[in-house]
Amino acid sequence: MQDNNGRAMGYKAPAVQKGINIVKLVAAAHAGMGISEIAAALAYSKSTTSGLAQALVAEGVLNQDPATKRFFLGPALLAISLKHWNYLKFNKKAAPLLASFRDRMGESVFLGVRSDDRALVIAAAESQNPYKISAPVGATFPLFAGVIGKIFLSLLDDTAVRALMNIHGLPCFTDRSICDPDKYLTEIQQVRQRGYALDREEYMPGVRAVAASLRNLRGLPLGIWVVGFNTTLTDTMLSHIAREIVPFAESVRCLLDDGDQPEASRRSVMYPQPSQPKG
Repeated sequence: MQDNNGRAMGYKAPAVQKGINIVKLVAAAHAGMGISEIAAALAYSKSTTSGLAQALVAEGVLNQDPATKRFFLGPALLAISLKHWNYLKFNKKAAPLLASFRDRMGESVFLGVRSDDRALVIAAAESQNPYKISAPVGATFPLFAGVIGKIFLSLLDDTAVRALMNIHGLPCFTDRSICDPDKYLTEIQQVRQRGYALDREEYMPGVRAVAASLRNLRGLPLGIWVVGFNTTLTDTMLSHIAREIVPFAESVRCLLDDGDQPEASRRSVMYPQPSQPKG
């Protein structure tokens, strides 16, 4: 049997349908949603809503902020979608570029996507040094974790960045983390101006990083970051990578956008000219 739109009709599991409705509702909410808000919007009881939401959290479909108790999309749906053949095709094309950049920079290179309050690694070319920074495909990091959050947050306006800081706070991972909201916002503004982000041991002691956003035309926000120990990622090396990573991100973006722009437009870098990192 089919409905008026020609779609097959059959048994619909009520719990499954309600769970899908919760996911759709949360996905449309930029600041997440609490149990009472979800229950009221969908006309479900709070107990039913809470049970379904917690089941979705357990499966990674939703995340719950421990401080605000609000729900956001989790990494599971994104991880599943990344197994689609379009992603696999792109990953196959991007892998040689990441490996080539890894060889030039001598450090581990990662490609990641923002998924609400997390950053998810979708491709990696790890350093060939005996001591290196490693993260498997599928690994996630907090949005405000060092260089990763900076590149994704730089794509938002100041109001949106402050809203996210109010929701999640600014975790002090190390004694070099920027934990003052005004100073952090100034840092994000500088990332927008220079086109890349720096992390000098703000997320992990002894670890430095440089990152740039792809500013891709399709899909979720993507970024590339280079990570290494402070013994090899000296100020001089940070400066070198900062000069190289913006045009490299441009080349990967062109691969991803796959002809959505005229050739002349693709050749013109859309980022500010990288400035020298200050020691």
